[in-house]
Amino acid sequence: MIVPIEKGKKYLVNIISETANHEGIAKIENFPIYIKNAKKGEELKIKIVDIKNYYATGVR
Repeated sequence: MIVPIEKGKKYLVNIISETANHEGIAKIENFPIYIKNAKKGEELKIKIVDIKNYYATGVR
C-alpha cells in the first residue's frame, strides 16, 4: 500500500467520525488518520506523528 502522507508534515483535515475513545477520524485519499480529542465536523490543521501500515496518528 502506498501511504499518501508523510510523518512530520502538516495537513488540513475534516473529522468525519469518532471512535469510542474520543479520537477523531480523518481521511486523506481513504487513508485513516486518528486525532485525539477531535470531534466529528471539526476542520483541523494537524501534524502527522506516526504512520503504520493501515493508519496514521496526528496531533493538533
